[in-house]
Amino acid sequence: MRTLTFKAIVPMLFILQLMLPFSARAGLPLGGFGFEAGPHMSWFSYDEPGVMEESGLMYGVSGACSYRADNLPAGIDMLRLEAMIARGEVDYSSSGSGDLSGIDERMYEIRLLASRDIFKGLRSTLSWYTGIAYRRLDDSSGGMVSTRGYCGYDRHSNYWYSPIGMELVARQGAGWSIGGTLEYDAFWGGKQVSDLTDANNASYTYSADLENSQSSGYGWRAALMFRQELGFGAMSFGPFFRYWNIDRSDVDTIVVTENGVQRVTGFVEPDNNSSEYGMAVSISF
Repeated sequence: MRTLTFKAIVPMLFILQLMLPFSARAGLPLGGFGFEAGPHMSWFSYDEPGVMEESGLMYGVSGACSYRADNLPAGIDMLRLEAMIARGEVDYSSSGSGDLSGIDERMYEIRLLASRDIFKGLRSTLSWYTGIAYRRLDDSSGGMVSTRGYCGYDRHSNYWYSPIGMELVARQGAGWSIGGTLEYDAFWGGKQVSDLTDANNASYTYSADLENSQSSGYGWRAALMFRQELGFGAMSFGPFFRYWNIDRSDVDTIVVTENGVQRVTGFVEPDNNSSEYGMAVSISF
């Protein structure tokens, strides 16, 4: 019920945006296009309580293109397209199936955002934003064997969600500014694809791969950035945090054959949560 409530808030926020006083946007200059890109590093962890956990370092690159103008529709002050790709190695641990080390982990994300300036003063700007986003996480343990003899398999996690956030930027003088964002991620749905046939062997086989739909969950993220104006643009750096909590999926049913005996078995993706703590650096112009 909580997830549906937050989903209902998204269109309401767009209506509220149209009702905000126009004076809050008065005097905003035409900004045109802006671009930024840079690397980031994070400690990533994924946990299915009572089932398994994995964690490791991720390295990646993020980029964004923004467009700011006075004549955008629906009271919008800026449109922004963000993209991110990251890769690393994680270690898997489970009391039931054993341990695996050095699993290749890849993450991709793309977000389209629209923002509005709620307050714009001489030294600070407060904005809110929302939009649509897609996140994919690939976990590649196919072909690996755990310490207890279990075969690994590739997993592909897909999330569709709407960011709803606030951003505050405070200018400090000498070209420095400090900014922060706080964001709630309204989860629209997800699909977990598990390539179980990767684990087929002489005595144990799966008739098909799994596709489990996920309908309930939420995310949070926050970031703090320090920005220094340069001759050609600006450099920003600072810490960030990202978190997801996803409820148990629906059931997908396949045929499992063990030592020649077939049985119909239902599988679910358990309740799970993931978190990232990291640092990012970017150059904008």
